[in-house]
Amino acid sequence: MILVALTEVSSNLSDQFRRLVAQLPALVQPQTTVAVESTERQVQRRLTAKQVEQQVTSYQAGASVKELAAEWQLHRTTVAAQLRRAGVQLRRQGVSADQLPEAHPTVWPRLVMPTLGRALRLRR
Repeated sequence: MILVALTEVSSNLSDQFRRLVAQLPALVQPQTTVAVESTERQVQRRLTAKQVEQQVTSYQAGASVKELAAEWQLHRTTVAAQLRRAGVQLRRQGVSADQLPEAHPTVWPRLVMPTLGRALRLRR
């Protein structure tokens, strides 16, 4: 009885194998790819030493990082990084202490009050 069962299974393998081979093209179809909409990336540009030197000269002549970024079509952090790499000390933003007396009346409280509050340890 066991021998018959084994024979049936083993003799049937060749038929199963032939059916599998016949169906193989349908089973192994190329994967359908989903088209992913690509976002356009910004072009990477490397500035030459001369171009960096021009940026440094403009910055030292009074141009702001924001102005240089617009002129060179770069991000402002890129311009700031280029200037730092060139050894330029970046100017601080905002109103300096010696400019406070001339500051517009609406600007002065916004600049002084947070500092005064921290000094007095005041909380909102």
